[in-house]
Amino acid sequence: MPKPGYNPSVVSFLKLREAALYYRVPKSVLKSAFGNVVEGVRVGISGNNVLRWTDYKAGYDPENSNFGSAALGSGVDIGSSPLVRRMMFHLSVDF
Repeated sequence: MPKPGYNPSVVSFLKLREAALYYRVPKSVLKSAFGNVVEGVRVGISGNNVLRWTDYKAGYDPENSNFGSAALGSGVDIGSSPLVRRMMFHLSVDF
């Protein structure tokens, strides 16, 4: 029997936590554009907490908690802040 004021719920969610896409510029393009100065170029984009699909209504994220992994508040959501979504651009140049 649940405790008074405690409303357990079953939550399903799907999350794309990390994603990255990189592209290496072909050497023939580099040679025509830069001669022999640049040997390689790689560009990319990556992100953390990119997408989340859920019908969770009690907060921002069913995976997040104010209590971390402590047993005291396990499974308790009292309006914790959402996990940060980050998008990053990468550029790598080899000379």
